[in-house]
Amino acid sequence: MEAPMLVLLLSACVSAELPNLTSLRENEPFEKLELHKREAPDNVLPKEDSIEEVNAKSGVADGLFQGDIVLTKLYCQNKACTFVSREQKERIAANMRGARFRRQAFNDKGWPARKWSNGIAYMLYLDDEKTKTAFQKAAKLWMENTCINFTEYKTKPPTDFLYVIGGDDGCKSNVGRNKDPGPQELALGQGCGTIGHAAHEIGHTLGLFHTHTRHDRDDFIKINEKNIKPFWRDQFDVQTTETNNNYDLTYDYGSIMHYAAESDVVSVDRKQPVMEAIDGNYTETLGSDIISFYDLLIMNTLYDCIGKTYDM
Repeated sequence: MEAPMLVLLLSACVSAELPNLTSLRENEPFEKLELHKREAPDNVLPKEDSIEEVNAKSGVADGLFQGDIVLTKLYCQNKACTFVSREQKERIAANMRGARFRRQAFNDKGWPARKWSNGIAYMLYLDDEKTKTAFQKAAKLWMENTCINFTEYKTKPPTDFLYVIGGDDGCKSNVGRNKDPGPQELALGQGCGTIGHAAHEIGHTLGLFHTHTRHDRDDFIKINEKNIKPFWRDQFDVQTTETNNNYDLTYDYGSIMHYAAESDVVSVDRKQPVMEAIDGNYTETLGSDIISFYDLLIMNTLYDCIGKTYDM
């Protein structure tokens, strides 16, 4: 019997079976599904600043891990911060003393409690209508292709919820759900109001780290350390097998969780890349603003959606 393939369903209430993991792995090399051509990211500008550039300009990058991830002291105490340099820990700790960053991160001893087992209830504390729309569309893209529900509330939800803020807070999120009950923050500040940026931060909130920090990254990507400013070098450290589970899926150059090859704020020489695909055919693919096939596959695997039937 032929295994069902993942498709985008546009009807409001349709029963769908999620993909068979084994059959999908056998279909490599893959072609991107036509998932997002039907709903193009019309709020994404050709020359938009990258997330790390937005955060550097907003003055929040100093207290973030890998450019846009919020860590907590508890997370590091649980020995899940082995991939964070001493200098980076000190910078994060300095910001936490000011109670600015208070969040928990992915894959510590409490996982899978960090998953949003009942979906995400959220409230938008955003003045900018374009940013509101960008978040709503990004959430819809994740929801329509996983078994994870997103529900917007105008008043405080009766359960743990995500609140989305703007202003000068940059683009940031913690990775996975907070350990302690209560509201959790995702920031889409000035410069972050695109579907691509919103989808990236939602990916963190649901439990994904950056693709370019996978423990097997160096098999696929060359990091040009000499072209990275000293402050940013530890942001490109790889994770360990203890903190990163890729479910044996191939490296995804086109992941929405992957930063681009070039970065004005990170690079010493802006004309040169900070990272390149070892297979040069994929270098231009890095830094996609569209949720990829493998982003969806790893999220469906993480949330045990494979083989489930769900209503939309």
